[in-house]
Amino acid sequence: IIFFSIFSVEFVLKVLDNGIYWESKSAFFRVSWNVLDFFILLFQALDVSGLAGLGTLRIMRVLRPLRLLNKIQSLQLLLLAIQSCALDMMNVFLLWMFAFILFGVLGMSLLSGKLQSCNDGDFVGAPLNIGQEVGSPIGWRENCVGNYWTSENEGGESYVADWSTVHILKPRVWSNPTDGPSGLGFSFDNFAVSLQSLFEVSTFEQWSDTVYAAAAVTSVGQQPIAKASYLNVLYFHGWIVLSCFFVLQLVIGVLVDSINQKSGKALYTSLQRNWVQMEMRLRKLKPLAPLATPESPLRNKVWFLVNYPAFQNTITAVIIINITMLATESYNMEDWWREFIVQTNWVFISIYMVEIILKLVAYSYYFFYDAWNVFDFIVVLSSIVESTAGSGTGLQTLRILRMLKVLRTVRLVRRARRLRLIVSALIRSIPHIISSLLLLMLAVFLFSVLGVQLFSGTKMGYGLHRRNNFETAWKGCLLLIRVITGENWQTTMHDAGISPPYCTTDDEAKIVLDDINAIGDCGQAALSYLYFDLFYYIGNNILLNLFVAVLLENFFTLQSNFVLAQPHLESYQKIWRDLDPLGKGKISIWKFRELIQKLHADNNPLGSCVLANEIKYRSVRIELMQNKEEHDELAFSDVVSTLSLHVVGAHGLPYAEMIKRQEKLAYYAQLAAVSRMTALYRGVKMQKNKHERHREADSEVLQVTASQ
Repeated sequence: IIFFSIFSVEFVLKVLDNGIYWESKSAFFRVSWNVLDFFILLFQALDVSGLAGLGTLRIMRVLRPLRLLNKIQSLQLLLLAIQSCALDMMNVFLLWMFAFILFGVLGMSLLSGKLQSCNDGDFVGAPLNIGQEVGSPIGWRENCVGNYWTSENEGGESYVADWSTVHILKPRVWSNPTDGPSGLGFSFDNFAVSLQSLFEVSTFEQWSDTVYAAAAVTSVGQQPIAKASYLNVLYFHGWIVLSCFFVLQLVIGVLVDSINQKSGKALYTSLQRNWVQMEMRLRKLKPLAPLATPESPLRNKVWFLVNYPAFQNTITAVIIINITMLATESYNMEDWWREFIVQTNWVFISIYMVEIILKLVAYSYYFFYDAWNVFDFIVVLSSIVESTAGSGTGLQTLRILRMLKVLRTVRLVRRARRLRLIVSALIRSIPHIISSLLLLMLAVFLFSVLGVQLFSGTKMGYGLHRRNNFETAWKGCLLLIRVITGENWQTTMHDAGISPPYCTTDDEAKIVLDDINAIGDCGQAALSYLYFDLFYYIGNNILLNLFVAVLLENFFTLQSNFVLAQPHLESYQKIWRDLDPLGKGKISIWKFRELIQKLHADNNPLGSCVLANEIKYRSVRIELMQNKEEHDELAFSDVVSTLSLHVVGAHGLPYAEMIKRQEKLAYYAQLAAVSRMTALYRGVKMQKNKHERHREADSEVLQVTASQ
């Protein structure tokens, strides 16, 4: 009631502020997310009212978490991306269903009625099967009668323990393969169960059991024999290739294309897509920290040492050796090897300490300007604390710092440029991954609440047990996360669909307990199949693939066929640092030509494109100096952005930006041409004035000479 009151007040305030529908475009019922909130509030009002006959509406409680979608914009964008590709997803689903129908009918013709067998595998041969010899593998359905003693269930697991052969008396039953005590399993006896069996095979969970069973079929009414029909495995291999390796992979492609459309990249050329990604990288590009050579002779020598390539390669080799030593640690090590690892660990720590000390001497407080240096410092400091605290008394709780030793492996990343690019792409993906994770968790919670309404109190078996059930929403979330991973999810589904006579019905419970409100522990087979199949398809094939789509979108920046690459940006940063030793992020306009010439000498297209001709250089200079005075300075980000635009060219920009860019380039080219012509005119005029002055001087000399 409290939450209903709060949401009602929110609804009233929004209506008073924005109107109902006709007042404006932002009116309450003109926003689709507000309509969703209203219907959830309506169902909540009916639930709170307590009116008779509305008990079935209580299941609509599961929709309440959807209100979160109206509060988080990133979730809305993901849902809009999924919505925009709904038609394409439906086309993929229809293609998948066509494959289902084809293989479902084929599976019925191959395996219908042939998967059934007797639960007593030893009943074959004589004397139960008349006419067969002792030890014969042949057995018939009509002879699978009576009882037998066994210490194992149908899954081959001991009832008590593997070391205890406690036998029980069980009846012989002729049935399809079952999964747990629910009596449900897989078969191809009719079209519906054939489709269900194919769906379970496509998830790769326990699919080998189905393949082995199909490879052992003989004929209807005859006990299966191992490898009697081994060519049936080709049927399942064909289904796996078509369904899992082809059709379902289209889902990732559809999602990636949808995300591109929402970001406006679907119609971009390869060059335009690369520029959009490069533009995002340029916005985050910062000048390097000042790296002035120390004036002290000692610090100067140390500075050159730590920046010497051989020194850096030596540290890299030490890290690799350290990683190798960490990989040799095990639980039951020999004492001499454990002592050797301890001693070598101190050697590695000493080397890392020397490296840190040398860099502190060389860089002074500039050492902490670099994030990687700070990371190295933390790793070395934690290693020292772990090694000293681990051998002390009363400080055993600090040994948890030993886990930080694995961070030494991350130090290798800073020394491998390709790894740094991958890590940076992964970091850029974190906000989108968090949004995808929130959407996944929301779906898990919705299905968990629905599962509590449908399957709470269902009889437990092999999949549903005291740690894996729908007794609470929290336990339901844990169960569904396990289902997404595919771990034993069919057994859970079969247990949730348990039906009589394997469970107690509501009528039986009322009679036994003498309580008219008593309920049984049976599940609902049809609802169980629908619930788990739908959740697995949405969770595994759509929501989890969102992570892949997001990562692919961000890792696209790693393509190396673009005219600009990360080494060019790093070269620009280093040359800029040489021209800006104080690290102000600005340089004088008079240093611009020097910057361009150094970039060109370093084979960097950021400089080479400008030095193509004098008009090009002047147009770039005019563009940078637009709205600036002669004494103003050029900013780091403005220069790299402008140079990058000239490298890519107008044709590399999205269409709308390309038109504007072409107009600007034409304008700057005109100004550059005028500037060039003006300079030439001034030069010619100055030369002419110079000749006139020389002529006047010569005439004066001649006059003086003549007068003498």
